[in-house]
Parts: sequence; C-alpha cells; structure tokens
Amino acid sequence: MISRINKFVLVFLIVGLALYVVLINRDSVTVHLSPGTSVSAAAGVVYIALFALGIIFTALISLIFGIRAYFRERRLHSREKQRQDFYHGMLKARGYLVSGEWGKASDQWEQIIRRDPTDIIARVELSRCLEGAGDLRGALKILEEARTADPNNTEVLFRAAELNLALKNKTAAIDNLAMILHNQPNKRAAAMARDLSEELERYGDALEYQARLEGLGASDDQSRQVRGRIEFKRTLLEINGDAAALETALRTFVKKFPECAPAYERLAELEARGGKVEDAAQHLIKAGRAARSSDFWLKAARLWLKNGQPDRAVSAARSAAREAEGQTRLRAELDLIGLFMSLNMMEEVRRSIEGFPTLASAENTEISHDLMHDYLILKGLMLSRLGEYEKSAEVWQKLCDCDFQIRDSVLERRSTGNNSAPSPVLSTP
Repeated sequence: MISRINKFVLVFLIVGLALYVVLINRDSVTVHLSPGTSVSAAAGVVYIALFALGIIFTALISLIFGIRAYFRERRLHSREKQRQDFYHGMLKARGYLVSGEWGKASDQWEQIIRRDPTDIIARVELSRCLEGAGDLRGALKILEEARTADPNNTEVLFRAAELNLALKNKTAAIDNLAMILHNQPNKRAAAMARDLSEELERYGDALEYQARLEGLGASDDQSRQVRGRIEFKRTLLEINGDAAALETALRTFVKKFPECAPAYERLAELEARGGKVEDAAQHLIKAGRAARSSDFWLKAARLWLKNGQPDRAVSAARSAAREAEGQTRLRAELDLIGLFMSLNMMEEVRRSIEGFPTLASAENTEISHDLMHDYLILKGLMLSRLGEYEKSAEVWQKLCDCDFQIRDSVLERRSTGNNSAPSPVLSTP
C-alpha cells in the first residue's frame, strides 16, 4: 500500500512539474522541422516534448547497447561452456589413452572434433590413439586434416615425421622436418633430419642439416665428430672400388679429421692389403688413441702376431693398457693377459693375474660382471696350465657361482643325478 502511495506521489509530482513548466512558458514558439514544415506551440509544451524525445532516444540507444551486450555475454558463456566441455572431454579421453583403451579414447576425441572441427589438439591426440591401436595410416590421415587447418603447426609436423618413420617412409619424414626448420628452426628437427639423411646416404643433405644444427648452437667438439663421420661415409661412397684413390683420399681426410677413428681403421685395412704392416699398425694405434678404445690396439697386436712379430704385438697391447682408464683399462689388461697366454708367457700371465685386483683398486673402479667372468676364465686356464689343479678347481667353482646359467645347469644335473637310479652297467654281475 505504501509503495503504491509513493508511486502515485511521484507521478503527481512529475505531472505537476510539467504543468508548472507549461504555465510559466506560455509564449508561442515555432519549431521548423524542414524548409516547408513547422510546428507552433507554447514554449513549455515544446520543452517538455523535447525532453521526452531525449529520454526516448537515450532509452533506444541504451536498449541497442544492452541487446549487444546481452548477445556478447551469451557468446562468452557459450565459449566458456565449450571450453569446459573440451577440458572434461580431454581429461576423459586421456584417461582412456593412459589405460590403453584406444577405441574409447578415439570415440571421445572424435566427439570433441565434431563439436570443433578446427581443434588441432584433438586431432593430434586422436592420431596417438590410432597409432596405439596399430592404425598408422589412419593416424597420418588425421594429421593431414589437421595440417589443412594449420599447415605450419610444429607439433603436427613432428607427429607426422614420427608416423612416417614408423611407416618406414624416411623421405616423407625428412620433408616434415624440413618444413619445421623453415618455420621454427630447432635442434631436434635439425638432428633428426641429419640422421635420416645419413641413413639414406644423402650425405650432402646431412652436412647441410648439420650446419643448421651448428648454427643453432650445437657443441663444437661433438659437431666436429659428427661432421667427420659424415664426410668419411661420403668419401667411401664417392670413391667406391678404386683402392689407390681411396687410400689417397683417406690420407688427406685424416689430416683434416684426426679424431675420426673409422677412417684410420679403413686406411689400416688398405695398408695391410698392400703389405705395409708397419703403416697399418700405426694407423690402428692412431685409431685407438682417437676413439680411446683398446679394441684398435688389440687389432694392431693381432696384425703383428699374424706377421710373426710377437714382441711388437706385446708392445702394442701394453701401450693400450697404459693409455686406457677405468673399465677400459681393465679390459685392456685382460686383453694383454690373453696375449701373454697365447704366447705362453706364463710368468707374465701370473704377475698380471695376481695384480689385477690391485689394478682395479688403483683405477678406483669396480670389476664388472663381464670382466670378472673373463678374469676367472683366464685365471683358471693359467692355473691349469701350471698344473695347480686344486686351485684351478676353486676358480672354476667361483666361475660357476658367478655365472648363473652355469650354476643353474650344474645344480639341475646334480638334482637329476640324486633322484635317478644308477646305471645298470655299474651293477656287479
């Protein structure tokens, strides 16, 4: 009741105010609406009319902006709901993906794509589901659709490269990586493109990608090793069958890349075929120093043995052992002991065998299972050759305990022997 009275009072005041304005402004006023049209009325009426028109015009403008704001708010709410639906759908799909339920995960991602056909993330994840289900070509087809929406998307291109690799299509994978390098250069794409080009024997392209990788900040030492490896392979490919030309090229090559051990090894093979044993052995020694591997020193020792120079073989093996470190040092020492054994230098063998644990301590490294296995074999063989059979038997027992396969085999035979009856041949007639 009170609110109605208040409204009535308000309306009365407005009407009264309007009448008051009209009564005190009785003079006639002419308003020209156009050159030939005019309206004459009391000034108070004109003022009230103009005021009302202003209010109406303002209300219309406010209504227009209000409607626009309303629809904009609805669009925002719709987008937020779509984002929330995508988020919850993504969580559900990823849960299926982690669980290995490829079919359910694919269905979930397809629902998301139907709601937003341009969503690249959903297509990438759908390709992972199809890949997990074994449909590699289907996964690649989904990525092609994603590339239609965004041709230069880095993630899509990387996924396409991975799928092409899985399909053994290395050329297509390189094309994907080349597009990545064109749009967003990065080390991973350059390294992958380089390795794939090298596998396809496209060594020129591999060197170009290596140059891109170096431009992106690759390690200088590692880059030099990789460049030397690729240059070496290209040299072998370009000079195929001409031994003399290859030898000349390799001599020039090792001067440019002295850290390339395979080049020294190949050069040693060519020298050995030509009867240049000394030069071949020296190249193998250089290869051992470049690769820091005792394998090349051992090859040099075998080369000397093959050519009837055991003293040079022993010298090469000793040099390999001196220059190695850590586990490599222990392996080189065992190779040296094996050489002593083959030359029947039993005193040297005993001295080295007995000093092997001390050597391991000096190198501050533990003897690995494989090294211990070889060490026990050499020790047992030494004791057998020296006639110390009881000590030799102890070593063979340790070897059985060290090698689980041997131990299990022995225990199985013992168990079988204990449960079976003796042979009738052994019975007394």
